[in-house]
Amino acid sequence: MKKSIIFLSVLSVLLYFGCYDQFGDPISQTGESDIYVAGKNAAGFATYWKNGVAFVNENVQGAYTNIAVSNGNVYVSGYTGSTLQSNSTAIYWLNGAVRTISTYARAHSIFVSGGNVFVAGLTWNEYSQYPVISAWYSRAVYWRNGSLVSLAGGYQSDADALCIFASGNNVYVGGSYIGTGRTPYWNNGATINLTPSLPGVGIVDDIYVSATNDVHIAGFHYDAGTGTMNIKHWKNGVQTFQYNPGDAVQTLTYWQNKHVRLAVAGNDVYIASDELGATSKYLKNGVLENFTNEAGASGQAVVAVQR
Repeated sequence: MKKSIIFLSVLSVLLYFGCYDQFGDPISQTGESDIYVAGKNAAGFATYWKNGVAFVNENVQGAYTNIAVSNGNVYVSGYTGSTLQSNSTAIYWLNGAVRTISTYARAHSIFVSGGNVFVAGLTWNEYSQYPVISAWYSRAVYWRNGSLVSLAGGYQSDADALCIFASGNNVYVGGSYIGTGRTPYWNNGATINLTPSLPGVGIVDDIYVSATNDVHIAGFHYDAGTGTMNIKHWKNGVQTFQYNPGDAVQTLTYWQNKHVRLAVAGNDVYIASDELGATSKYLKNGVLENFTNEAGASGQAVVAVQR
């Protein structure tokens, strides 16, 4: 892994008494956070940045999908392959060393808690009804230390797990469920839908649960009233802010391949998304800020870690 220095705007933020880090652990009264952003650099290689220092993986053409930091160790998730299901392999890297999770699969998110590595993603499955039908569909799944847990999905109702958070004995997973009209996340396998209180349909792309059990959710949501797809943040089911990336409305399958990731530090919410364009920016409480001045770089995940 190649290490290069990029001069950035200031990314450190002050954390205050009573705050919690991205693992839901209490933090000290004052201190600074290291800000990690994962994605790809202008040359198209998988890259993460730590406070302005870029770590480039020149073996991977494409972006890291998510990042987790635990005890100084850096975990980043991703997958190989593109459109062919048989060529898709879910993987993650631990301090630059690759770990294979599963073939016929993709890894979209990673979370580390209590020494356990949780990876959320999908598995490709073949549906066959000889001689009429032969098709592939995806199931939303997660792996805990490599052991598979299946959540949802079936023929003509593709599902995908895009984010994961573990708190105590609870495992929260967010994602998409194509063809169901739902905006879902799962708590220990039980489906919870945002759509009954939110007209429209969307994707849950990141979840954070604080030590006080506040549930933060970020993702894309289609507003039926305005006909627009927005990046949104909810706290305990209540929307706190939204941002319109300016793209024309696409199919839900199109937005399923986009990413929104969040980090919470005190009262501040950070969101990174490839839908912010090649602007080298993230959202802080709904407002665009720079994370690098490298033209053409884009972030897909952000983590705030107390020093």
